[in-house]
Amino acid sequence: MIPRTLLHLALWLAAAGLTQASPIPLFDGKSFNGWEGDTDSVWRIEDGAFVAGSLERKQEKNNFLATQKTYVDFDLTLKWKLEGKDGFVNGGVQFRTVRIPNHYEVSGFQADMGMGYDGALYDESRRKKMLAQPSPDVLAKAQKPLGQWNDYRIRAEGPHIQIWLNGIQTVDYVETDPAIASTGIIAVQIHGGATSLVHYKDIQIEELKKTAFRLNATDTVALAGGGNMERTRLNGFLQTQLIASQPDSRIRVRNFGWEGDTVFEQWRDGGAEASWRQQRDWRQQLTEAEATVVIADFGQMESLTGVEKIPDFIAAYARLLADFSSGGRRVVLVTPVPFEKPPSPLARDLTEHSPSLLAYSAAIRNLAQQWGFPCIDLSTLPRGLTENGYQLHETGHRVVAEAITKGLGLPVIPANGLENVRRQVIEAEALWFNYWRPMNWSVLAGDRSSVPYSKDWKDTTKRIFPLEMEDFRPLIKQADE
Repeated sequence: MIPRTLLHLALWLAAAGLTQASPIPLFDGKSFNGWEGDTDSVWRIEDGAFVAGSLERKQEKNNFLATQKTYVDFDLTLKWKLEGKDGFVNGGVQFRTVRIPNHYEVSGFQADMGMGYDGALYDESRRKKMLAQPSPDVLAKAQKPLGQWNDYRIRAEGPHIQIWLNGIQTVDYVETDPAIASTGIIAVQIHGGATSLVHYKDIQIEELKKTAFRLNATDTVALAGGGNMERTRLNGFLQTQLIASQPDSRIRVRNFGWEGDTVFEQWRDGGAEASWRQQRDWRQQLTEAEATVVIADFGQMESLTGVEKIPDFIAAYARLLADFSSGGRRVVLVTPVPFEKPPSPLARDLTEHSPSLLAYSAAIRNLAQQWGFPCIDLSTLPRGLTENGYQLHETGHRVVAEAITKGLGLPVIPANGLENVRRQVIEAEALWFNYWRPMNWSVLAGDRSSVPYSKDWKDTTKRIFPLEMEDFRPLIKQADE
């Protein structure tokens, strides 16, 4: 839902864990106050814009006009225009950037422009490569002819970087290298080697400040993870604690856990137009569920691949977090429960992988810090919580639910006082499970949706199964209430 009033916008920002700040002009249209660079021979101010270059002589080398202040997380907007006769007619907006000492160059992220790179993300002087760029179709929709004013919006929040060109998103990038700086100056560029003019104006920034996590009375909490998260539907301890933490609220919980899910793959049954096994579209399904919070529990099974795979794990988890956090959803990361010695001598003892699991837990904590997400560490829980060394038994689920609730700063209510609520939660979980994860997806929406027995035996133009599935909606709504 798009906020329609300033009040709605304020509520949305609060829900997203961000403090609202009015955009602040970085350029007053009249002076170089707050900026530094070669303002004697390269940069000038004309008609309320920073201007560099000439249509009569070639720009010798790259040159940058930079802010004196550094920025971390922000939402930046500006207008830009390029003109040129020959050479590499190009410019860019640098961010999370530093000047290279005793050199004319800078190093950092750049929202590129010109020479077919409009709307692209380049790593200037550092990795010296294009990190992300729009497809030809997207670029054709967003791009304007040379000599016209363009609108840029650049949003950098943690490792998540997004770029919009003339209102069309062209980049949705997640930085997976923790060594890459998340702070720096903002700068505008004229590229060397061209007879060109660059113009920048209406430069405004809104700094994004994280606030403490808060579960709101109208939140819909999505649970994501593997077997242990999926099995919370069978006991309901976590869902019950979240709902009971605010008795007068309308908090809803939607369990998207699935056995076998890892950060690398979350395969799902697809629709008629796709393979019956496909990678999960989290953004679509979380939006359809109206999720505002995601609690993610990954890392236990991934740790079995060894510490040498941690960089791959971090990269895959970062891509997943970009999906989880899209649309302003708040995200909470949970580290996996420790491996235990299984009670049966026939079961495999996974405790040999405990050092690896601890390393993965540390990586998750670092990832949460990098993104500014809360992280609940379960690695210090008491032992004896699993039925086979890695899957939680009922008491284990209760202990973990209470640890997550406490980690969120919510009141933990004794389980014996919530039995009536928990029974209702388990019934609601069953309704959601049967609606979201029907047994025979291929007949419902897959490659068997056209066979005769998937249709009404009286009127073969109708399909009863999809209509029957919609009967779950009012039942789920009633259970929520």
